[in-house]
Amino acid sequence: MTGRSITLHTLQYSKADLDAVPEDDRYFFLMSTGLANELQMLNKMVAVITESDPADAPRIVNQGNSAYAMLVMRMLAGRMCEGWKVLSGFSKKLKADYEPHMSEDGRVALRNLRAYFNPGKGKQSFLSDVRNNVAFHSLREIVASAYEALPPMDDLGDYLHRCIGNTLYYTTEILQYEALKQLAGVGDGAEALRLMQIDAHAQTNNFNTAIYSFVVAFCERYLKDALAALPDETETFEVRSFDDMRLSFFSELPTPQGAS
Repeated sequence: MTGRSITLHTLQYSKADLDAVPEDDRYFFLMSTGLANELQMLNKMVAVITESDPADAPRIVNQGNSAYAMLVMRMLAGRMCEGWKVLSGFSKKLKADYEPHMSEDGRVALRNLRAYFNPGKGKQSFLSDVRNNVAFHSLREIVASAYEALPPMDDLGDYLHRCIGNTLYYTTEILQYEALKQLAGVGDGAEALRLMQIDAHAQTNNFNTAIYSFVVAFCERYLKDALAALPDETETFEVRSFDDMRLSFFSELPTPQGAS
């Protein structure tokens, strides 16, 4: 395994420190930083899955990993839309109390988020369409529309294994691409996925930049001692190289605990 070391700075504070923060500010801090964690995790998952196919991988391996990545992308779209609700609920106080003290990059990121998730009356963003139709909901009309759009002689099928963990019902994944294509208004499923990836990448960057900038302003106001000690609170450790990371749909399954 190859890798390198990274150094983290630990921001140390107590519950008593957070108890002293106004309630709305405290819970926005906790919810927004939780969102930032989730977006980082989901983005890393997509990146690892996408890079997990060997150059000479069989088509079935590519299809399995494509299904895996599509699921994570839909989850990512859904979490960003829920995250936007969190930001919107704190919008007035964010504008009045924090934006003037945030970095220019953070303020730009917030403006970008507002423009993306509020595109105008009667409109909604592509990620919102994904969230409402194929991320968190199983809507018969969406499945029916995707199914009816398939040509009668299209090749469909599923991959069955004696272990459920390696069984892939691939026809339904074809329908996911078809539904995404319809939501994006394009004629190709791969192009629809590319557009979703572009939007997800851009808005993930905006969320992370805006939240990080808010956290700095929050700490300058309420966690001054923790912020002052930050340069000295470090920990360095080895991490795995990205090139060594793999996450594939098809794999050897773990032995159940207690089985011989």
